[in-house]
Amino acid sequence: MRPRMLLRYTVTRLLDVSVVVAEPRTLYRACRSESAGGQLINHLPQTSFREQVFDASAVNLHTRIDGSARQVIVFVHGLGGGGYATWRDMPRMMFEGTHGSPMDVAIFDYRSGLRAWKRRGANLIAQISRLKTTLQSLIDDYGYSEIYIAAHSLGGIITEAAIQKLFHGLNKKSVTALAAVILFASPRAGSGWATFPLIREFWWLKRFSKPVTEAEEYFSTYIEGRASTEADLNRFFLPHYACIASNDSFVSKFSAQLGVPSNQCLPLEGTHKSVVKPDRDDHPQVRWLQKVIGDTDTLRSYVRARVDQAAKKNPSVIVSEFRPGVHGSDWEDIYHSIRGELSNESISVDDKQSHPGIPVDIVITIRPAEVVLESKSPARDPIMNVYAEYVSRKGELFVGICAVGELWERAESLIISDWVPAGVERGFYVKGALNDSGVYELITKWMQSVIRRNLHMQGGSRINRILDLPPDPYEIPEGKPL
Repeated sequence: MRPRMLLRYTVTRLLDVSVVVAEPRTLYRACRSESAGGQLINHLPQTSFREQVFDASAVNLHTRIDGSARQVIVFVHGLGGGGYATWRDMPRMMFEGTHGSPMDVAIFDYRSGLRAWKRRGANLIAQISRLKTTLQSLIDDYGYSEIYIAAHSLGGIITEAAIQKLFHGLNKKSVTALAAVILFASPRAGSGWATFPLIREFWWLKRFSKPVTEAEEYFSTYIEGRASTEADLNRFFLPHYACIASNDSFVSKFSAQLGVPSNQCLPLEGTHKSVVKPDRDDHPQVRWLQKVIGDTDTLRSYVRARVDQAAKKNPSVIVSEFRPGVHGSDWEDIYHSIRGELSNESISVDDKQSHPGIPVDIVITIRPAEVVLESKSPARDPIMNVYAEYVSRKGELFVGICAVGELWERAESLIISDWVPAGVERGFYVKGALNDSGVYELITKWMQSVIRRNLHMQGGSRINRILDLPPDPYEIPEGKPL
């Protein structure tokens, strides 16, 4: 056997993965891909489940024609796997409700292992960011109130890292749209087989690697993984379940169920691969998955009631939303930092993800000044959309728009003179900032104004004493919009 063939054979056997061949182009296409229009998900309304070729988004969302479902399950495969190939008939069974209620299905695909051999493996940081964005889109763009994630092997590590990014800055006392994580033979403590760095994924999969350790620390600190009515409301409520293969040569029982309560684990006869492949006559994985979803759905209603009850004793809440576009990760950290600084025992400034379905009090939009000044600027439509929301809310929504950079004066002037109609009332502000320090000052000022406006009738000047804030610059007589 040639050295290259021997190495390929060794890696395949070592990881117990299959070489995945792309689905043939002749597969039926139910509808035109939305990703061509800039969407992050390939939306496929269907009357019956049909596997589809992945487009550039590498995420296929199978929904009912009427789009009525509020539950979706996301399948994330493992090292060297394929979006559909890894799971055999499980996505179809979940879509059709073979052992329970039918639900929408999203298939997340990424190239790794032998599929990314020429690049020495996958760029997992990029895939984690892509999965985080996919989950956010399912919430914001498709309106799912309950998202379940089924992840196999390496997919579990990617999933938990993406959740950590998604939850960054959220109110910890939250029942979020993420409902549960169901892990199948996932190495939560790493794998002893990932010893030699043949591919980049091995740095993640090796025993107690830095990513694995950081994920475990985060989940043990901030995530309530118990499926219990006594859930800790000071943590994100996100039950974790684990399916453990009896003959798994690559992930030990200890690693597969680390941090998962024993009563939330399913020991199953099979190998590392077979636990995610229901056969024709027996579907224990699917029956268990459907039961987990049913039990979690009931439990979430109970926990949500506890959260609502506790909220009656909590401080007044200001709901904010941050829209930074594709360039705003640094500013997002500033935004969350300010929310924390302005929150105390009397007032809580929460991101909208902590309160799905509740109208926001303030929307903050930030764009680089040079992007605003581009011909046919991609910033114009998002800003005009915010303006339309402001008008529809009839003054109930506070809007802050900021252009950042050395050209901020020109960008500010363009937005005010050419984009926004004249005669905008109070509560809609367009300002520029030279740098991050200026962004910090503006966001702080805008949030202070909203806090005063919303709580003015609940204590008057007492609000200033609670917050220890200077006078509101937007309340002075000469204060003007824009």
